[in-house]
Amino acid sequence: MDNWTDPTGKSADKPHILVADPIAASGVDLLQQHGEIEVTVAPGLSPDALLDAIPYYDGLIEGGLTDVTVSYSGDVAALGIKPITAAVLHGILGHFLGPQVNPVNAPFLARERRIRVVERQQQEHDDYASLIEVEIGTDRQRGSIAGTLFGKGDAWMVQLDRFPIEAVPEGHMLVFSNQDIPGVIGRIGTILGNAQINIAGFRLGRLEPNGTAVCVVNVDSAIPLDILEAIRALPNLIYAKTVQV
Repeated sequence: MDNWTDPTGKSADKPHILVADPIAASGVDLLQQHGEIEVTVAPGLSPDALLDAIPYYDGLIEGGLTDVTVSYSGDVAALGIKPITAAVLHGILGHFLGPQVNPVNAPFLARERRIRVVERQQQEHDDYASLIEVEIGTDRQRGSIAGTLFGKGDAWMVQLDRFPIEAVPEGHMLVFSNQDIPGVIGRIGTILGNAQINIAGFRLGRLEPNGTAVCVVNVDSAIPLDILEAIRALPNLIYAKTVQV
């Protein structure tokens, strides 16, 4: 993995400041095509910039939504969390219900559809000064995603489901999971190269060698469906999806 200067915003290396006015978030369209967040609050960030740390989890959701859990840890737990939860619900429900959803009506729509919404708060987190973690349940799967902001507001995803991963959620992306054996990533790179699709960034997350891995590949142009199907047909692929932020 490439080296960089602590993009994850961990509390040991970087100061963090709370967003000054989170309540302003409730009247703004904060979340477009996003689902789950883990946030390090940095100086000068507006709530909508903070929520840009939510990458693209709605593109990975399958099945009917049953529950959403939003966990706040560290400094962010002292904020007025309701507008943030409403923004999360806006992103998630927007995936299922479309543009009729906004941050104001999202909590009502969740209640109307008997979707269980749980908020949890704790004052400290072992690794992050501020952390927001969201878990989504459907009738087909459970999953989670986490993101962080650092510096002047650069957004990074730092976890996808149970896998730690450091990826930039922007532009066109290929997200896939595979058995962590030699050759899988090389074959995907060959397919993309033969299609004249340039790879702009690549990040991998895994818990152990030779187990299961997740990968986020940033590309410079959209991946056509036939190319995606060719990737999906490779051996040792668990899933592959394209997302645009």
